Amino acid sequence: MTSRSSEVNELVFILALYFNLEQKIVGVDPRYNTFLISILNSSAYQFPSNLKFLTWNYDLQFELAYQKLLDDHTDSLQYSKFNKNENSWKKEEFNSIKINGSCNMIDKSFGSFYHLIKNISSDKVDLEDIDWALKYGFCHIKNRREFSSARVNINFAWYNDTDKLNKIAALHDTTEVLVVIGYSFPFFNRDVDRKIIRSMFRLKKIYIQDLYPNDIVNRFLSILPNWKKQEIEIIPINTAEEFFLPPEL
Repeated sequence: MTSRSSEVNELVFILALYFNLEQKIVGVDPRYNTFLISILNSSAYQFPSNLKFLTWNYDLQFELAYQKLLDDHTDSLQYSKFNKNENSWKKEEFNSIKINGSCNMIDKSFGSFYHLIKNISSDKVDLEDIDWALKYGFCHIKNRREFSSARVNINFAWYNDTDKLNKIAALHDTTEVLVVIGYSFPFFNRDVDRKIIRSMFRLKKIYIQDLYPNDIVNRFLSILPNWKKQEIEIIPINTAEEFFLPPEL
């Protein structure tokens, strides 16, 4: 292992630990709970098969909100719902993909997910909550020896996983309605954004939700410059009290 890769691993670990602690302290944005209640089958808590989530976020908001909705008092979040392995992606089913991974951990041997600190759904922080994380960090980064088969599940944009990106694009190529919530289309994500959105050859309508949606619309036009020729309707939504649900859902 080079000194440079060691520094990167240390930075990623510290970043993931910070995200976990911040998630624990701040808790869940109530909009996630409202959103899930609105879209889920109330009897079985099943997601609509025609719905797909795609996010650049590393946070655990959906996982924690879903756990609270299920009234699950264990500390085991249902990561498989929102961090599906790409081998299990199916176009005709609900899928949730975190393009850059998540601030949780993934077991390299079994592919299972878990969080870096204990009791993450509680806003109370005890020293024992970060005991495992400190051991992991010391052994993997400082002491350079194997303590666990797990690794931090964050994958930065510059990793350039072309195969995964192609699979994401293919999974969303029949999308007809796109809802963009709080995403600014930053310049450094432009290549990935273009690849995914331009693959949506059936796209008819795009809702963009932001406090200043027209600014985002102007930036979005560089992603899909032929939207008029394709007769795509772009609709700005300037409210932020709740996540927007399109009438087509």
